[in-house]
Amino acid sequence: MCSQSGNRDREGIALVMVLGMLALLVIMGVTFAISMRTERLATRYYLDGVKARHHIHTALARALSEIDFVMDGMVYPELDAFVDSEVVIGVPADEGIALLGDGTVRSPMAFVPASLRSAAAPLGHQNNRISWLPLRERGEDTGRFHGEYTYLVVNNSGLLDANHIGANEADTIPRRRGEEVGEIRFHPSILRESINPTLEVYRDEFVRFESLPELHYLCSGTGAQFVGQLGAQPLHQAGAPLTGPYTAHLHVFSRYPAGYADNNLDAVTNNVAYIGGDPSQWDETAIESALDGVIPAVDRAAFINAMYDYADAGLIPRELEQFTTKPVPMINEIAVEVTASTGADPDDPVTFNVKLSVETAYLFPNDPPSGNFTVHVDDVTIRVAGVGLPFDRSGPAPATIDLGQEYVVTEFEYEWVGASPPSPNVQVRLEFDPNGDGIEVRYAGTPVDRVFPRWSEDDAFQVAIDWTAPDPSATRAWEVNDPRINWDPSSANWEDRGSSDTLGARNDDTVDGNADELDFMFAALRPFESVGELGYLLYDAAQPWTTVRFIGNDLGNLPQLLDRFTVHEEPVRRGLVNVNTRQESALAAALWTLPRERYPEDPDGDPLSGVGDTEALAGAWVARVEADGPLNNLSGLSGVLSQIGNLDTYMGSADDKFRRESVLRNSLGLLGVRHNLFTIF
Repeated sequence: MCSQSGNRDREGIALVMVLGMLALLVIMGVTFAISMRTERLATRYYLDGVKARHHIHTALARALSEIDFVMDGMVYPELDAFVDSEVVIGVPADEGIALLGDGTVRSPMAFVPASLRSAAAPLGHQNNRISWLPLRERGEDTGRFHGEYTYLVVNNSGLLDANHIGANEADTIPRRRGEEVGEIRFHPSILRESINPTLEVYRDEFVRFESLPELHYLCSGTGAQFVGQLGAQPLHQAGAPLTGPYTAHLHVFSRYPAGYADNNLDAVTNNVAYIGGDPSQWDETAIESALDGVIPAVDRAAFINAMYDYADAGLIPRELEQFTTKPVPMINEIAVEVTASTGADPDDPVTFNVKLSVETAYLFPNDPPSGNFTVHVDDVTIRVAGVGLPFDRSGPAPATIDLGQEYVVTEFEYEWVGASPPSPNVQVRLEFDPNGDGIEVRYAGTPVDRVFPRWSEDDAFQVAIDWTAPDPSATRAWEVNDPRINWDPSSANWEDRGSSDTLGARNDDTVDGNADELDFMFAALRPFESVGELGYLLYDAAQPWTTVRFIGNDLGNLPQLLDRFTVHEEPVRRGLVNVNTRQESALAAALWTLPRERYPEDPDGDPLSGVGDTEALAGAWVARVEADGPLNNLSGLSGVLSQIGNLDTYMGSADDKFRRESVLRNSLGLLGVRHNLFTIF
């Protein structure tokens, strides 16, 4: 039997439990409502972010489309900046984006180099402002309105990369031959940015610059707090505006991928042959492919050998029957003089004295190598009226060549004694054993030049003499148009001089070539430092004395060699100057004090003062590119420089091919094409 008090206790517990459950349900409901509201707000905010991001991407895409439209397939834009100039009806000009109204620090102009600010903020914009444009879904007037946008695109492609140039700012480190971008340095005569080594000091401390405002900050008066710890002096005084010239021609990024093309030079590929370093490590298959369509097929192997000999440190040519680029004496002319003598009695035997003169040409301007060069004549048979008297295989004693002279004549005496000939007029003939060595120039016992024993194939070495005449004597001489192409005496390069020789002097003007290349050859005997050094090499056996030409008229395909070879192994290079730059000072920095010389270390060159008027040359260069359109490849520089009428004045070349080409040869390593850099706001 339950008591009344027990029932009341249980009813109280039930009430508490019900109230607790109701409270829990209320809490859960409130929590769910708050959670759903939070989710709704978060989704709305996320949607706003997505819309904003898409709006920004839309504006960016329209700016990129404008770049694409302006470039229209060109490798370099013709404008320094693209500024939206449309004024929307009903939108006051002062409600746009201010470019300069708040100063450079608080406007997009902090990211615009000083040399491009006039293009980025044209006078046509009221108060230097850009007006807003509507962003509509469809149609300019009736489509759904999504927002407003405007854009400013600045072309930084032709500027100097502050993270790579100026490594050798001190005047005591001279500009070399365009091997590395560190040679592009500041100097007050070219860039006002270079009054002190501030850039170099800050870069050593901060490793690299990340943005143009940072460059302004460090290198202007606002970076004065760094002076003590870094030892650098700001270009401007403290408190000076950031619009100063220190970063007028600088940016903080550049990228030039290696490679143009093998056959299609408008395509960007990695099909470029490397000719730097030890030539024994070259990929000759790639080199031969790169020469296709440029060097005649018949001369391609010879040209590769010439490249190899140029870069190889030794004096021994890889092939004797090819173009040579070794600085060795080369057989240039051969003459045979025959005299006859008899005894007192008419029946005495006739003695024929044969003098073989071998002229060698040493036309290399660099210091002659140490050691002796000697001339050897091997396995010669003297025939008089068909009767032969062979000489020892070793031939006459070798004769040493004096490298202090350009043309040295070495003489060999032979004597033939026989019975009186049946007739007064006889033929005296020199024959070389086809299996012998012919006429050679040797260095330390190894042949370095040779005229092969092909004279026996015709009557070339035959001299007619009337031994009964008073003081009987007869001479016949042969000279070669270019001693670098002398290995085949039966070729058209050898001229029959008859009885008139030019021993000891340059051959007569029978040369079918360019006068500015006569009597001059150069071989570095070290790896190529510039692709432009290919201009020292012969390329066609049918054109004596004619080397690869990169500047001038009727160049054919030769300039394409500049695109098909490289002396740099890096797949990407940075800090180069775009050949299409519109910034004359940037280009002048790359050309400043480049050596103008016939060959490296030319004592008659001008390696310190360089180009006569660097800024004028840069201005003519930029004007020529602007007139003809941007260059797709470095080979286009040949046409640009060929059309600069007073190039000889700038280079002091006096119509000298090799001195003139030094402007190209000694700057190629600092120039590039495949680089475009834009800042888009």
